[in-house]
Amino acid sequence: MGEIANQIVAEVGGWPGVKSGPHRFGGVEFRVAGHEIGHLHGDRLADLPFPVAVRRELVESGRALPHHVLPDTGWVSFRLGGMEDVHAAIGLFRLNYDRITAAAAEGSEPESAAAEEPEVHGGEESDLGVIDVNHRDGTAESTMHVFDEAEAGAREREPA
Repeated sequence: MGEIANQIVAEVGGWPGVKSGPHRFGGVEFRVAGHEIGHLHGDRLADLPFPVAVRRELVESGRALPHHVLPDTGWVSFRLGGMEDVHAAIGLFRLNYDRITAAAAEGSEPESAAAEEPEVHGGEESDLGVIDVNHRDGTAESTMHVFDEAEAGAREREPA
């Protein structure tokens, strides 16, 4: 992990009840009260699940971008360009932490990020890799390949 991710991990991982660990698509995931707060893809990207209405507000206000692979869900992406973005990224993690812990304190479940999740089949490409989402009986199975630097460079050189 680089300096940006280390700073975010130190802050978010220090909040009461937060557990951090490896994320299934690589990087570091943060969870509280059994729910994902969000995850980091190294020093370059944070992804966080919010209810769709919150995602709309965050995107419209410029605080976040639609998710890089699933833009029609409640998920948002936040690009980390440098140390100057750490404070804003931590603010998004805090917003989600507060939302999830408030619901847990009330004995309820926080609203899902997948409330309006579209069905996606096949390889949806992003700058991070390929994700396949197959809905079976209301569940989703996802796989993602995160390209390493050599693969990313080779893909950029491929003719269209």
